[in-house]
Amino acid sequence: MAQLIKLKDYVSRYEKNLNQYASQFIHYKKKQWEEMKESFQDIEVQNKEFDKPRINSFLSKKRLSNDDQKPTTKNIDHLKRDFLDQIFENQVLWASSTLIESSKVDHAMFQNKELRYLLQRFPDSFLFMYKPVFKVQKAYMELDIILITPLEIICMTILNSKYSSVYIDTGKRFWDVKEGGKERKEISPYIRLMRTSNLVQSILNKENVPIKLKKVLLCENGYIISNNPNNIEMIDQYKYQQWFENMRNYSSPMKAIQMNAALALLKYVDSDSSLRSEWK
Repeated sequence: MAQLIKLKDYVSRYEKNLNQYASQFIHYKKKQWEEMKESFQDIEVQNKEFDKPRINSFLSKKRLSNDDQKPTTKNIDHLKRDFLDQIFENQVLWASSTLIESSKVDHAMFQNKELRYLLQRFPDSFLFMYKPVFKVQKAYMELDIILITPLEIICMTILNSKYSSVYIDTGKRFWDVKEGGKERKEISPYIRLMRTSNLVQSILNKENVPIKLKKVLLCENGYIISNNPNNIEMIDQYKYQQWFENMRNYSSPMKAIQMNAALALLKYVDSDSSLRSEWK
């Protein structure tokens, strides 16, 4: 599961001590999984004991009448999903509070399917910034998705479509979108993506972090028709599965250049927070 180091303009534990919490997350996740798996195995043992033939049918009926019901459990796949959901909620909390401060979180973040998908599908060594707000001189800019892998930074814009939509680059401010037999206009995703990548690159240059930067336009359920004038990697329905598998199976551990890049970006983020009640 990837790590959420910055969420919008919420105060994050990672921006206070990136190295500590990046390492702590991996240990915490491992410990939580072992505890959940142990509880799961204990319930399975109880179920087997319950299923053993009773020596005395009267005692057996008495147990049932006293609400001594058979323990219920889920299979291992359900357990893993519950575990990932629990860790996801923990990640949102870590990305919106420290031991002393907290931010007012939009509770929709806990149900954000896009954010949940990104975090739960990728390795622990991936560091995500989701719609972070940066302070540049006196201006505030909300960027798109920034993924910091051990070897490169990926600036990402996602096109969300419910059908086999077709996104057509018109070369203008608005693209044509054909979806479900209807047509509409949508502001060019290049605008968000280039704004994000340009600012990220300028920070990396200023902080002298020589890490590769890639731009990705992602459309899982649709198709993109574009001449691609900005050296952007187009991942649509044709290429998505292969791209997804490659990312999911990324096996490199966290690297020094990755941490340096994350620290450089975190220097410029904005955070809106207040002291926790117990510290006031």
